[in-house]
Parts: sequence; structure tokens; C-alpha cells
Amino acid sequence: MIAKYNTNTHLGSVALEHPIMNAAGIRCRTIEEIKELLKCPISAIVIGSITLHQLSGNSGDVLYLDKEKGISINSLGIPNRGIDYYRENWPEIAQLAKENEKKIILSLYAQDVAYLWKLLNRAPKADITEINVGCSNILGSPLSASQHIQLTMESILENIKEDMLIGFKLPPITDWKHISQIAYTAFKYKKNVAYINCCNTYPYTYLPKAINASCQGRKTNLGGMGGSFLKPISLGQIQLFRQHLPSSVSLIGTGGIFTSEDVIDYINAGANAVYFGLKEFSMRATARNFTISDLKKIEQITKPRGVKRYLTLNTIIYDNELKRIEQTIKKVKGKIDAIICWDLAVVQLCRKYEIPFFISTQASVS
Repeated sequence: MIAKYNTNTHLGSVALEHPIMNAAGIRCRTIEEIKELLKCPISAIVIGSITLHQLSGNSGDVLYLDKEKGISINSLGIPNRGIDYYRENWPEIAQLAKENEKKIILSLYAQDVAYLWKLLNRAPKADITEINVGCSNILGSPLSASQHIQLTMESILENIKEDMLIGFKLPPITDWKHISQIAYTAFKYKKNVAYINCCNTYPYTYLPKAINASCQGRKTNLGGMGGSFLKPISLGQIQLFRQHLPSSVSLIGTGGIFTSEDVIDYINAGANAVYFGLKEFSMRATARNFTISDLKKIEQITKPRGVKRYLTLNTIIYDNELKRIEQTIKKVKGKIDAIICWDLAVVQLCRKYEIPFFISTQASVS
């Protein structure tokens, strides 16, 4: 008899059967899409990000990827039906979630404090509310205004109910004084702050011929950039945030993790978790990534420090790769804490070999 694997987890005070959920994006915009998601083996459904009024998202060439250099730029926008649509359909959504034993996470776009309060006042009650102050796909959004972020956090956390759990999705903050203010706010209300994503894509970046999008009726060639160049930025963010935050507020290290030395750098900076990929099955397969033989060394570095090891296997798996990916998953079992993936074949193999897994944001186009 195969022993059952305990995958129970928590997001703050919200208990989840397992840590699998969808990423916010255009595949959770309508009742029909939400119904389809509720049929999936996820423990919570993420709806949004949501704006006051309906947005169709940007059009044109909205995504650029250079695998060789490890650079991506996107200007997708925030396609959604507007808060009133979700409010009107919430009784059905809540009932469906209850019947399917799913928690609901509602992601709200924070254009500014007044805008966000209008959203919160109209938003239905969800298990968790995520505040997205890091979207670089809407022109005019005060993304780099770190004072705006701190004021938004303070305003929300000071006035929310005691049992409300909030996650904050932040862009890189360039002013260390504002990092200190934001961290102090998160510490002050640490009971309500479960996590901080402290290095989202870098906003308003440009490469020739990369982006040619139409955003709110205006042409733009700007977008949010991710990739290997983020390592020194993310390390600085984590180090500064960790100086002011208790371990109960998680920080995730992402960007430019290709060697065991990179892992050490993130741990020393104060990260609770690191994301890394293998050479053959990563979105940046041509970049420098780890091999299976490196995992033992990573374990020696991370385990004594209590740092989690999340392996990204987030490419499409083709039929001729199924045997190879299964062998890979068998070899990494016990050497990592969880796998980040989105191909159904990898999901099924994780379940088969009882390895915890998370659904990658690559499962969404947002």
C-alpha cells in the first residue's frame, strides 16, 4: 500500500488541502472560465487581477522572449470584466467554490489608494485578497512611486478587518528609504501580511522591435522585463527587506539563479525560498541552469538554513520527452521541496511520485 503524502498547507490563517492554484490571468475572467477552473485539482482559485471597469488588455505584439540572453518583456495589460461583473456573479461563484471545496483568492489592481478602496468597497468577500501594485502593463500606473506603495499598504492594513489576509505584489523599489518604510508597514501589520513578492518585473523597459502594443488607445513599445539581469536587483531588494521583516513574512528570491553560488547569494541576502530550473526543462533552456548532479550540493547549502528548494520544470513536454521527464522527476525526488510546473504530464508525474508541486505562472498569459 502506498502511504498518503500530506500536502496540507496554509496561506496565513487560511488552510489549504494542497499548495496548487492557478495564476491570475485571462483564463479566470468569466463565469464559464471559473467553472472550468473549479473542475481542476486545485485547492484555491485566483480570480483577477480586477479593475473597476472592464479592460480588454493590450493588443499587438505584447510579448518578447530571448531565450539565449534570458530576457523577457511583456505588455499584456489586465484583461478582466470589471468588479461589478464579479460582484453580481459572486453568489454563484461562492457556491461553486464551496461545492468543489475550493478557497477563493481575489486579486485587485491598485492604481492608487482611492481607486483601491473603491474596489475593496465593491469587492465580494474572498478567503484571501491580493493587492497588485506591481503591474507594468498599464500606461500611467505609478509603478515606480514607492511612496504610493507604502501609503497604499498603510491605508489598507490599518483599516481592514483583523482576520483579513493580504498578499502584496511589488515592483522593484529603487529608494532604500522607501524600502524601509514599506518593510516597517509590513512588520507593523505582520499578522495580516502573509508574503511579499519583492521583485516583480522591472517596469517600463524597451528593446528595439520587442514590443509594439496598443495600450488604452495609445501606442507603446514599453513593457515589464524579467530575466537573468534581475539577480543583483532582487538580491538588493531581499537584503533590504529582510533587515526589517520577521521570518513569518516570507520573501522569495527569483532571477538569475543558475549556479549553487547564486543560491548561496540569495540565502545570505535573506530569502526564505529560491526558484531555479534544470537545463533541459526550463523556460530558459539555453541559459546556464543546474544539472541533477548539482542538487546534492544545493541541498547541503539550503537544508541547514531551512531554505526551500523549488525546481522549475515549466516547459511544454512533448511526447518524445515523456520518458526523459519521468526519469528526471524520479531522480530529483527527495532532493527538492517542490516542483513548479504547468504541463499536465509533469503534474501527473508529480502526483504519481508524490512530489509537491505548484502551478507556474506560465499557465497564465498575465
